[in-house]
Amino acid sequence: MVKFSIITCTYNSRSFIEKNIESVKSQSDSDFEHIFIDGFSTDGTLEVIKQYQTEFPNQIKIFQFKPEGISKAMNQGIGKSVGEYLIHLHSDDSFFDNN
Repeated sequence: MVKFSIITCTYNSRSFIEKNIESVKSQSDSDFEHIFIDGFSTDGTLEVIKQYQTEFPNQIKIFQFKPEGISKAMNQGIGKSVGEYLIHLHSDDSFFDNN
């Protein structure tokens, strides 16, 4: 079991998803999975996430669901997670530091 499940919900988040991803990649603890719940973005968000997934194929998971609100998307992410701890990191947010 992984220690942390990081859940990020996206919908046309291309303009800021790279900062989110870079903040996760720079963490000192690599015992995590990063789950993306996407609402069928049309702005290139998925292409950025898929590139990230090629770097970390065992840690990055992408799921797409019809948009039905952020709460439902966060719950869908919880349902897909296997980590001991859950972190909701919104697509326009990033970790404060590397620890």
